[in-house]
Amino acid sequence: MLKRYLKFILFVLFWACPESFASSDSTAILSPLQFSPGVDTTLHPVLQSALEVSLQSESPYPLVERAKLALILQEQALQQTGICEDIGCAAESGKILGARFMYLAKATYIQGVYSLQISLVDVTTSEILATVLETCEGSVEEFAQKSIPGAILRLHGKPSPNASSGVSLRKGEAALLVRTNPGGARVYLDGKLMDGLTPLSLTQVMEGNHELLVSKAIDGIPWQAKVQVQAKALQVERLALALLPAKTILQFTSSPPDAEIYWGTQVKAGDAPLAKTPAILTDLKAGLCTLSVFLPGYKDTTLRIPIEESRLNRINLTLTEEQDFFKLSEQKSFLHQRSKIAASRIFAWTAGTVAGASAVFLGLAYSDYQDALTADKRLQTAVVDPAAIQADLDLRHERTDRGQLRERTGIILSLATLALAAVCITLRF
Repeated sequence: MLKRYLKFILFVLFWACPESFASSDSTAILSPLQFSPGVDTTLHPVLQSALEVSLQSESPYPLVERAKLALILQEQALQQTGICEDIGCAAESGKILGARFMYLAKATYIQGVYSLQISLVDVTTSEILATVLETCEGSVEEFAQKSIPGAILRLHGKPSPNASSGVSLRKGEAALLVRTNPGGARVYLDGKLMDGLTPLSLTQVMEGNHELLVSKAIDGIPWQAKVQVQAKALQVERLALALLPAKTILQFTSSPPDAEIYWGTQVKAGDAPLAKTPAILTDLKAGLCTLSVFLPGYKDTTLRIPIEESRLNRINLTLTEEQDFFKLSEQKSFLHQRSKIAASRIFAWTAGTVAGASAVFLGLAYSDYQDALTADKRLQTAVVDPAAIQADLDLRHERTDRGQLRERTGIILSLATLALAAVCITLRF
């Protein structure tokens, strides 16, 4: 419906303003520049202007003035509807406007890369005569000042100063722009290795279906991506491919390294290990994988690892050190020695206490014996006094008995002191 409305407006304007549509075999029209969502809207007029200036300077065909097109086509409305991206509609519009050629262009910004794809269309045949894709990984100023003029030069068969940043296509040619994550991958088109690494532009690709394979070795592991691509004449196909491991892979590391890896849990003497860590195991099936890990001096470990198909599965195992007999004996000997030292200290303190008690009792016994001797002397020299004599006799007996008891206690304590001292000396040595 909108296309019919456009044709009707152009037809009316053609009859109303015939001087604006003077026919010329070499006149060209620039369709409003299309933009991908990634391009900042504030840059639209800047890039549109840069494209117009470059075409006016380098195009061999006179351009219909932008002011006339603005009055006739209402560019902003057409740009939003996307009519000018349709080659058939663009050709019909060009015929009505009396132009022979039309430029269709689109600017994109993806992952820090600006690009401009511009095609030259023969309005009379609706045929794309040439297509150019120009890329720029720099600033928008560099894109506007260098890349856009370079694209216009390429489009008209002229050498561009940006020799390695664009793709030029002529009639019957197609191109593939291949990017991979990670980059630096080799590209195979229908089994043939292409020159260069990704990101890579492939030109002179025949129209039709092709098999594209990209491959890169990462840490000795092949990572790949394979797609079927339909190449269309005078069109650039952009491909962004994520590389994946070509096989189901397990990257096994351990701390410390050199641990032996075995399948399953039933490991017999003489069985050869799969590998030693660090290792990369490739003959795996998706699912739960059981592995046994051995390293002398460390505890044996059994792992059950979920394996994802066509993925790089990683595991890092920290082994637990196993206490050997000699280390354990040393530890026990050390603890035993510490215990002996502690016990000897206890016995030494006890012996000192007992020795002190023994000295006290022996001192008290000596005092009692002195009292008994004093009473005995008084008995020998005392006047015959029955009461005094009886009192001295009782005192002598009492002091003698108590002294003997204290003496025996002191001797026992002294012997205990000697025993404790002997035990202390034994524990020390």
